[in-house]
Amino acid sequence: MNKILRLLIMQDQSNINRFFNEETTNFRKIYPDIEIDIEYIPWHMASGRIIQCIKEKSGPDIIQIGSTWFRPLLQFDSFMDLNDEFKDVNEKNFASVALSVCRPANENRLLAVPWFLDIRGLNIYRKAMDAAGINPDLLKDHLGFMEACRLAQKSFRALNCVRSIGILILHDLSPWIWNFGGDFFTEDGTDILLDSEPSVAGMDYYFSLIHEFEGKQENVLDSKRLGLFFNDPRHVFCSGELGPAIMFFKKDSDRYNARIAGEYAVASLPAGPAASYVFAGGSCLAVMNYTQNRDMAIEFLRFLLRKETQYSLTLWTGFVPCLISAFDEVCHVWKSGKQVLTESLEKAHMFPSHHLWPTIEGLISGFCANVMRYVNTGSYTKSILVDELETVSRQIRYIIRQ
Repeated sequence: MNKILRLLIMQDQSNINRFFNEETTNFRKIYPDIEIDIEYIPWHMASGRIIQCIKEKSGPDIIQIGSTWFRPLLQFDSFMDLNDEFKDVNEKNFASVALSVCRPANENRLLAVPWFLDIRGLNIYRKAMDAAGINPDLLKDHLGFMEACRLAQKSFRALNCVRSIGILILHDLSPWIWNFGGDFFTEDGTDILLDSEPSVAGMDYYFSLIHEFEGKQENVLDSKRLGLFFNDPRHVFCSGELGPAIMFFKKDSDRYNARIAGEYAVASLPAGPAASYVFAGGSCLAVMNYTQNRDMAIEFLRFLLRKETQYSLTLWTGFVPCLISAFDEVCHVWKSGKQVLTESLEKAHMFPSHHLWPTIEGLISGFCANVMRYVNTGSYTKSILVDELETVSRQIRYIIRQ
């Protein structure tokens, strides 16, 4: 009789289910007596489902946890210490920004293994850059990037230099808060800095960028024609839709083949006036304390952390591997890709590890949605941003001080 290993995985638009269809088949070639049963759940329902598993002490053996949620969940003491089983999961072999999530501060415990990173960068369409006379050096800082958008818009009247789908996730906004010298909290976490002058300046830059250069939806050029614009509102300078991660191409689409890839250069995000940060998100995988399938869970995690499987994950989803030895495999399309990825990882910055972060993140996301309504109707101003910030800051301070 086969044994069953259960997983809880977040379902999104990244082909994660197709990745597992392929790789669980490969895993069963090695372990034919182990069946993998995967429960897929939308991201917006994931937090509640994880809490349910923790409270009931039953459910999946392995759980995917977003990097921004993991530290607040440590208070429940529900994850197995994997330190003895994964001695090779260290900063020599894995990206340090991913590994930092999995180890509690000042402890030697490993309460999850890093799985993938979500890092945003610039994909540069070479022909459009040349046609608009844009010097690539302009993309190194925020002022130059704004000028590049103006040059592109001047050269291509129907062009969207910046494109928004009407929504904004905090992943996209946070680098500009940091790059302008702002932050979310004070060091001790007892107050917020979201309404500080540097934070306001960074947010105003980003919202103004979308407001000025987005253009109208009907004017978006076909992806096969000359074009240069942000993808969704993510920090991607490109023609066509290249996906959510920094420089990678998915298996299932001819838009992501080597011929098209050769038309693009890649760069890390422009620096702000105070700093140069890149947002780093992603996921880790934790084994639940209640599992009766400890050994099976560990074997499956080892399989998922192999170089071949990390590379497969990138091909299917576009996410950045956490395993450093997989970088060469991933960057085979662009010779400069590994250098940019390394630079981006050095600049990588995560959301704060505040114990109330899941609640606060929800409030800030609502604030972003409110501001984007003004951006999308062409009525955005800095005073509107300040008014909306005053409201959300008051709400967050009330929660922190309870």
